[in-house]
Amino acid sequence: VVVAILAAMYGGAEGQNCGSLYPAISFWLTPCLQYSAPLPPFGITFYPAFYPCCAGLGSLLSYTSYTNHTLDCLCVQSYLSSASGFYSTLNTNTLQSLPSSCGVTLPFTVSTSFNCT
Repeated sequence: VVVAILAAMYGGAEGQNCGSLYPAISFWLTPCLQYSAPLPPFGITFYPAFYPCCAGLGSLLSYTSYTNHTLDCLCVQSYLSSASGFYSTLNTNTLQSLPSSCGVTLPFTVSTSFNCT
């Protein structure tokens, strides 16, 4: 099931424009989605161990230190937009606060609507 979801997310046009970065972003950010989206079928928010999310954000920061921040930002937005189709809603305030909660300062905001340019 997880492979099918990731394949569907990667298959979008936006994901293909991000090339090899898109699967990595998916891997790094997927653990964070559970903190910003109610999970079906009960609409409750699930909070397991926070470490995988923080580790993923740390990996994203390490990667973005050497790359094009605008492209990175656009790829993160593309992933979050794709992921929102698998979750009823993504709480953008929670998404934006996750890096600081993990002690990570990214060169862009983790959001579906941040101006990346």
